[in-house]
Amino acid sequence: MTERKARPRIYYGWHVLSVLTAASFVGAGSSQVFFGAMLLPITDDLGWSRSAIAGAVTAGTFVGGLSQPVTGALADRYGTRVMTSFALVVLALAFFGMASMNQVWHLFVTYIVGRGITMAAISGVVPRTAAVNWFRRMRGRAMGFVNTAPALGSAVLALTGRGFVGAGTDWRTVFVVFGIAALAMVPLAAVVLRRRPEDMDLLPDGDTPADDEPGSAQRSAAAPEASWSLAEARRTPALWFITFGLFTGAASTGAVGFHMVAYFTDRGITDSISVVALSAFAFSGAISSVAWGFLTERFSERLLAVGAVAMGALVTLAFTGVTTGAAAIAVAMLYGFALRGEGSLLNIILAQYYGRESFGTIAGFVSPIQMVGLSIGPAAAALAFEATGSYNIVFVSSSALLASAALGLWLARRPALSAIEQAATV
Repeated sequence: MTERKARPRIYYGWHVLSVLTAASFVGAGSSQVFFGAMLLPITDDLGWSRSAIAGAVTAGTFVGGLSQPVTGALADRYGTRVMTSFALVVLALAFFGMASMNQVWHLFVTYIVGRGITMAAISGVVPRTAAVNWFRRMRGRAMGFVNTAPALGSAVLALTGRGFVGAGTDWRTVFVVFGIAALAMVPLAAVVLRRRPEDMDLLPDGDTPADDEPGSAQRSAAAPEASWSLAEARRTPALWFITFGLFTGAASTGAVGFHMVAYFTDRGITDSISVVALSAFAFSGAISSVAWGFLTERFSERLLAVGAVAMGALVTLAFTGVTTGAAAIAVAMLYGFALRGEGSLLNIILAQYYGRESFGTIAGFVSPIQMVGLSIGPAAAALAFEATGSYNIVFVSSSALLASAALGLWLARRPALSAIEQAATV
């Protein structure tokens, strides 16, 4: 008879995810949402154009996306401790650099470094790989948990940063504070983070071998799981449909999120209410990541993703009719709930379809395409605005792309296992 081990009160995987979430929260100081909130204070102070800052944001996001394949493979092989600790030091230096910038090229250099390292090893594929490695039955909620940090951090830091600026604090001081916070996270990351539960003689979800005994009420994470390599996954249509969904969702949120404050103020809504709406967008996205994650443990993650993207397509069109502060906040929240959670859903699909052994590598392959969308969004919207004097074409185009993505995700059925893989999971 298998001896049942006593479980710790808090499974160690939650400690790992808590540290990674805190690091991602700090890294949100390099997010597009935060820079969207700081767009007017920086341009007013330095006299730069909106497209100049959008160009830096585009470049930084693009570089961060290009680094994802290497980062994902390293996450599969080495885990999170060294990568996250090093990334936090680099991010701190980038924040200090942003605090002292006086020319546009300074912004390009510091933002590319800060955004690139954040997306590579702090808020992207690395914490998601940790969630997949440490959890299986509770993978949906774990993935939702780590995905709350970038959105929640963007909301809180946007409000806090603009609040400091509105109270008379120089915007440069805000970046200095962010740099100090990033450095303070380094010792915690170095001490707590681990690669996967087996390195500590644990199983995913905190299960024990006894959970696999006959009569166990639930399937244990110790049971075999399908495992696909990147080469095998690339041969499945589902991977490309998922990738298209990530691309279009990122392009939409990148365009709308970065320009939201500027759009609302152009519509006659006060600056303070516009920033509240932007933060509401990010905050509702954080909540939705957790909500969608829990729902995937009971319902089809694919169908949930289709619903979220279709909802996002409809809400995107609603931006064109916003004329009051209350409407701005309401539409921003609905948009965030649909499309900030969409990214979590699609990463959960990747994990459930292809397993955890190569999740970092597969997610790293997909992420650059997603980041291309995220990097194109702000710059394309800025050019469209400067050419037409209106954001309407941005909203209409984004809605059409999301509608096509919803159709693609409907077609992204779970791929069939090969005979060899079926034998391996028995």
